[in-house]
Amino acid sequence: MNINKKVSLLFIIIFIFSFVLISFIVKSRVVNIESIEEKITINNVKKVQSILNNYYEKVENISYEYSTHDLLLNYIKNNDTQSLNSFFINKPDFMKKLNLSYFILLDENKKPLISKYYDLSSEEQMAVPEELFSFLNKTSFNKLSLSSKNRYVTLNFEKVLFSFEKVLVNNEVAGYVFTGRAINSSFLTKISDTIGDYASLVSNYGVDDFSKISFENDVIDYKIKVQDTDKLFYYLKFYDVLEKQNFYIRFQNSRDVYNNMIVELKYILFLFLAMFFFTMIVFFIFINKLFVNRINYIANIVKKVSLNETLKYQLRVSYDDEISYLIRKINEMFRVINAQQDLTLKKERDFLQSVLDTQQNIIMITDGKEIQSVNRKFKEIFFNTDNFLENIALIDNKTKANFMAVAKRYNNKDMPAKFKLIDDQEMYFTFQVSKLDIRKYLICMNDVSTLNHKINHLTFKASTDELTSVYNKSTITNYAKRWLEDKDFSMIIFDIDFFKKINDTYGHYVGDCILKELAKLISKEISKDDILGRFGGEEFLLLIDDTSSVNIIKIANRVRKVVEKEIFEIDEHKIQVTISMGCTVCIYDEKFETVYKRADEALYEAKKTGRNKVVFY
Repeated sequence: MNINKKVSLLFIIIFIFSFVLISFIVKSRVVNIESIEEKITINNVKKVQSILNNYYEKVENISYEYSTHDLLLNYIKNNDTQSLNSFFINKPDFMKKLNLSYFILLDENKKPLISKYYDLSSEEQMAVPEELFSFLNKTSFNKLSLSSKNRYVTLNFEKVLFSFEKVLVNNEVAGYVFTGRAINSSFLTKISDTIGDYASLVSNYGVDDFSKISFENDVIDYKIKVQDTDKLFYYLKFYDVLEKQNFYIRFQNSRDVYNNMIVELKYILFLFLAMFFFTMIVFFIFINKLFVNRINYIANIVKKVSLNETLKYQLRVSYDDEISYLIRKINEMFRVINAQQDLTLKKERDFLQSVLDTQQNIIMITDGKEIQSVNRKFKEIFFNTDNFLENIALIDNKTKANFMAVAKRYNNKDMPAKFKLIDDQEMYFTFQVSKLDIRKYLICMNDVSTLNHKINHLTFKASTDELTSVYNKSTITNYAKRWLEDKDFSMIIFDIDFFKKINDTYGHYVGDCILKELAKLISKEISKDDILGRFGGEEFLLLIDDTSSVNIIKIANRVRKVVEKEIFEIDEHKIQVTISMGCTVCIYDEKFETVYKRADEALYEAKKTGRNKVVFY
């Protein structure tokens, strides 16, 4: 067995011994923490019982105060229900202020004089259930007083903590006072907030082996049950005097103390392992320094040469020994092979560059961050590659987008990308992107700026009315249909009143001039977001991005008055015209024919009722 194996075996034995020792210590600490966890849980059980005792004391004090109220004593003695009702009518919210669910006054025969049930959750007055009166008639007050556990009763499917107090007049029983507080969700929430554990009622737990502790003259029955590493439940047992069976309040604890101990255990193990490996490093440092590290260093350089297919590496020589001699010979071999490769690569690069320079398209080779090569056409247009990828801005997105991402997005598409160069010159390019290897791409850019300007000019002419220079019928109709697929808006149809008479009187040339000037005048009056188009003859269509009928009528009347005041001077003629306008609100997903017909009917109504007016349908 060599020295390395012997040292390794020693460290394995030390590690096993240390691990066993640490495990024993951690296990002992876990047992201690479980004991602390149980003590904390018992303390929480006492807190819960203390909260219930405080509530019971409040309820009991309320019963006592009302059983000794001088005015109420007289009413109860005389069975004066009318006076009792008057007394409590003047205190409409006393149940809410006292935080009570039930308040009942009984005569000496346990007949109800006043009975109130207030739902604290919904803050509503409700009828007292008959089962309570039956329970009070059948139950002896003396029996209820025998045990402090006889405090709970089920009413309306709720557990109620209650107090039952005699009303004494001259040491004789004249009646009784019953007060109760429902153990509802808000009640349990307050307990949860106080002790920090989630509380809920459980009707049948099914386990009898409860532990007991004494607290404030009470014997508390409780049970602690560990669910898993994250949950712990503990139960408190109570007795329901109406249903004559036990019920339980369950609490859920997240076992933070236990989990913190697990974290601490992991930390200790991590610390132990760190110290162990540190010790191994100290012991093996000389062997690694003199032998292992140097061999690994040579092997890693050889792997890099193999993976990267390059010989531009220089091995360090640390000592004058056999390994150093081997390193020097490897370096010499790298230099010879690298010189031969550089010569071959130079010839290949020169040939590739000559091929690229013969191409009429703009060509570059890049990895997306830097440009490795460009052809002559690139240099003729862009002059140099300095900061090219950062300084060319995509106007379509109004941002300096990543050039590589833009090239891939427009790859092999007929639609050109619009760019702005450093000197604010706008140019249009189409792209062809080819992947050369895992990192590099060949990008072929075709300058289509001149062709694109011609296409845009023809597109503008095709969408514009030749006479008025506003949108023609086809374009304004397409805009309206597109808006109907996207949102609500408003439409106005208007035409020139008595336009045929103008043509007949002054001629069609004057009529055309009026149409042209009218379009200019109205274009100045509308918002840049609104769309105006000539629908035919003297009829125009106006789309407004607004759905308020009040606003639309105001806009239409403003336009109408501007037209009414304008004097059109054509040759020697001075002509005033008026327009009639039909308005409507277009609802998303309506048909164009439907909204157009509605607006046209409004225009017809404006014509029919006198012209030079606005009608809204």
